[in-house]
Parts: sequence; C-alpha cells; structure tokens
Amino acid sequence: MNMMTLRTWLVDSSLDKVKIAWSTGLNKCGTVIVAFPEPQASHELIAEFVAIRHLLFHEQVFDRYPVAGDGHSFFFSSEQILQIITGARKTRNLVPYARFLWSDMLGAAMKVNGNDDRLQSALEGPSLTIEFDHYLHAGKITYTTPVLGKIQISPHAVQRYTERNTDFIKSPRRSLMRFLYRPEFVQTQLPDSVLKHKSMRYGPHDPAETWTLPGSNLYLLFIVKDGYKELVTCYVPDLAPFKKRNAALRRKEQESIWREKQAKAVLPKTKKKIRVVL
Repeated sequence: MNMMTLRTWLVDSSLDKVKIAWSTGLNKCGTVIVAFPEPQASHELIAEFVAIRHLLFHEQVFDRYPVAGDGHSFFFSSEQILQIITGARKTRNLVPYARFLWSDMLGAAMKVNGNDDRLQSALEGPSLTIEFDHYLHAGKITYTTPVLGKIQISPHAVQRYTERNTDFIKSPRRSLMRFLYRPEFVQTQLPDSVLKHKSMRYGPHDPAETWTLPGSNLYLLFIVKDGYKELVTCYVPDLAPFKKRNAALRRKEQESIWREKQAKAVLPKTKKKIRVVL
C-alpha cells in the first residue's frame, strides 16, 4: 500500500500570523497562513496542528476525507510536535488542537522533517489563509454518515468495538468507520437496567440514543449534542451473563482440579516398629 505522506515546515512567524509550508509531493504543495486575532501561547505549534487538520479534512489534499491513520505518514517541522503527540511533553493548552492526530489519525507514521528540497517547491506553490477562530473550539473530527447523521467517535468506543469482535481486526478504527456508514442501522431503546449502568459510567446524559443493525448483538451508545452525536461506547447487552457463566465454569474447573490433586496425594509412609521378644 502506497503511503499518503504530508510534510509541514514552519516558515515564518509573528504575533498575529504563522506561515506553514506543506507538501504531499513535488506537484502538490503550497503554504498555509494561520491568522491569530490575539496573541496565543505556543502559537507556532498550534498553527502547525491547525494547518495539518485543515489540509486533511477541509482541503482534502489526499482527495478523500480520512477516517483512519493507517496508510498515512506525517513529517513535522520540530521534535516538539512529536513530544506533544506521544505525551512526552505536557502542554494542556495544545491538546485540543493535537488530539485528532492520536485519535482520528491513530496508526499513522510520524517523524520529523530532515533536509528536503520539497520545501522550496512548497514556497513557490499557492498560498491560503485561514482564521484561527474557526478552530478555536473545533473539538473532535465530525463525520457525516448515511443514517446516523453527523457523528464523532471517542477512543473508548474504538477500544470497545475491538474487544466486542471475535475476529482479528487489523485496523480497528477503519473497520468501525465502515460499520458506521452502513445504511441498515435502526434506533432501539435501552433496557432500564442497562441505562442505569451506562449512566453511572458515562454520566446521566439526556438525550442518549442506541443504534444497532438488524440481527446484530452489538449496540452503539451515542450522546446527542448540539448538531451531532458522539459515539461513547459499543456493547453487547448479554455480555454480563456470559461473564458470570464463564466465571462459574472456571471455578468449577478449578475445584475439580483441586479434588483430583487431593485424591492423588500420597501420605508419607511411616516406618513400622519391630518388637523383639526375648
């Protein structure tokens, strides 16, 4: 599989503007100017994150709307970007702008740019300006599906989707996205017992929606927000009885093994005393 590679360079910076050069190849490149209405801490790092997000999801420089990170590679302008993504550098104010790289683009290869002649081609390419305000409260990436509408996906939901599948999934996020785009989804009601359990875990959100496919035992729990739904978990309603049954079987098996060992245990032999009669 050919890697889709996006390279970014920090070119110029002032208090109100940051210029980022980008390239996906010699023929597809240019610059992005991120305009800040007021000073921001770490604005150069924020500008690079904003530029990458804009290029991926708005400009769609790979001629598609990305749904997963596998098959993508990113080359950043500095080691600081990598440290933020890996968590080696703790900067809470940057998390909202960088989150899409370790959630929506999970699985992508990420490195730091070296000396590259692509930079000169990028500087000679077209330039566009974006306002930072558009990304100030951007949040997670939103996807538009045929039946579920506009949705966002939590990392916990991807993890649960993987755990609830019996088959090996090479790319969990891509597999989940294909699943969410299916047109057969129907909305269903949560049983009171499940609703109580989910409310304790995720908070008493109202309204919440549950969707599933006809004939499927996998259910999706969404929290309805302003203009979109967030997928918070995937679950199998009958999972608890299965866990209880499996635990009982394990206990029974352990007791059987213990009894078998006890039956085979050999008591230490005692030496018989020989009485000699004179």
